[in-house]
Parts: sequence; C-alpha cells; structure tokens
Amino acid sequence: MADGAVTIKTSQQEKDTARAEQAAKLISLASLLLLFVAVALYTGLSIIGWNAYIAAAALFSAGLAGYPLLILLTHAVASQTSRSFTRLGAYDRFLWAQKGPSMLHAVTMTLVGLKVALQKDWMPRDLAGGHNELVSAFLALELAYLVQDLGVEVTKQLRFGRSMHPLGWVHHIVLLIGLPFYYTKPQFDAGVGLLFLCNAAAVPRQLRWYFQASGMPRRRLMYRVNSAMLLLSFLATHVGSMGLVLSGYCKKQHISWREVPYRVPRVYMLAGAVLLAYCGLWLAIVLAEKPVVPRDSGASKRQRDRKAA
Repeated sequence: MADGAVTIKTSQQEKDTARAEQAAKLISLASLLLLFVAVALYTGLSIIGWNAYIAAAALFSAGLAGYPLLILLTHAVASQTSRSFTRLGAYDRFLWAQKGPSMLHAVTMTLVGLKVALQKDWMPRDLAGGHNELVSAFLALELAYLVQDLGVEVTKQLRFGRSMHPLGWVHHIVLLIGLPFYYTKPQFDAGVGLLFLCNAAAVPRQLRWYFQASGMPRRRLMYRVNSAMLLLSFLATHVGSMGLVLSGYCKKQHISWREVPYRVPRVYMLAGAVLLAYCGLWLAIVLAEKPVVPRDSGASKRQRDRKAA
C-alpha cells in the first residue's frame, strides 16, 4: 500500500512538473510575440516622432512580455546560484521569482514619479487639467504590471491553492478598473504621476521578504534598517505625495492652509479621502503578511519535532 501511494504521488508530481514546463513554454512564446510588438511600436516612434499613446502601447506590450520572462529567468538563475532558494518550498520559490521583477518595476516607476515631480511647472493651475506625456506613457506600464501580476496570482491559486492576501486582490482589481478610465479623458496627471512614487515602498517590502527567506534574524542591523526604510518610504510617498499635490494646488490658487476646507473643491477632498483609505489598505496588506520560514530552518525543524512527539 505504501509503495502504491508513493508511486501515485510521484506520478502526480511528474504531471505537475510537465504542466509547469508546458506553461513556461507558452508564457515564453507569448512574451516573445509581445516583445516583437513592443519593438515594432518603438520603431514606429523613432520614425514618426514621439507620441504618448504609441509609447503607452509599446510599454504595455513590453510590460506584459517582459515581466513574465523576468520571473522565469529569476527562477532559473536562483535555482542555480542561491542556497536559500533551494531551502524553500515550491510556493515560496515561486514567490522568490515573482518578487525580483516586482522590485525592478518599483524602481522604474519611482524614477518616473521623481521625474514628474521635478519637472518645472508640473502642477497646473487647475488640478484636473494639464497633460504630462510621461504619465500617459508610463501609466500603461503600471497597468501591464498589474495585469500580469494578477495572472501570476491566479496561477498560484490554481497550482498551490493559495495566493496573495485578499486585500491584495482588492487592491489590484480596483486599480485595474479605475486606472484605464484615465485614457478616456486624461486628467489629474500631476496626482497620477506622484502616485508612481508610491512604488518606492515596495522595494524595502520585497527586501524584507528576501531577508526572511534567507533566514536573516530580525535583530540584525540590516533587517532593522530595512524595516525603518519601509515605514519611512510609506509615509513619504503614500502620504507625502498627496500633501505635495495639495500644497502645489493651494499655491497655484493662492489658498492658505486655513482656507483648505472651504475653498478646495469637495470632489478633490473626497478623492484625497479615498486615496488615504487606499494607503491604509496597502499598509494593512503589509502588516498582514506572514514571515517566511525556510523548510530546514530551526523554527520549522522544531515544529516538525513537536508534531512527531
């Protein structure tokens, strides 16, 4: 009976491995096709000149193609070079591969947000007005990341029976429903551009996960510094960016801080309240994340010993 059970389990593992390899090949082929589309669109830009919407289509195609390929590449490289990676279970190895491209995307969007914030006269007189071509182009990259990341989470749910926190699903779905409306009537470019800065907090968040996966003790100085950077970057970007938008608007409209509740349009105040709620949602997701425990770590070994006893 035991031998039969082992045989069935081994056969199931082989089937799962075959399915995973087939899925990886399909993802690679689809990604290469999208990369070809992105290159063709970029070539079009070089011929006809800069166009924010063609650039957006190129970045969207490149994002949908590039991020899945980076996940596959990260998994392949880590499996050959990292001992910490091999100590993890299959689900956490999947997460390891997913979080590398996530950090790259966060750095890219943070740099774009800084570029928007540092542009001269980035804040129009009317907050809903103004047009920033960087925002129009790179919002498509943000959407591409959200689409492929949602696809990755669906894959994890189907393969492992678990995925990101339910609040994470709400975060992704709300953004994927709301952000595309920007292209129907581009507006609030200044606010959208500064929201790109919120990606900065994702870098120490993902680093924290890698530290945990590598077995780094929380008392280590590097772990504590990274935790402090996570909190500071959250406050500086999620809260500070909204304060910067409000400050720039009040300056253009010659509104003092005492007059904000009375002279700032209610729709803007409501939007700010919604964004603050969104920031609280993001913080709740981060606080709800469980620490990673490598399979052969001391903690997991003690748990196995208790179960055996």
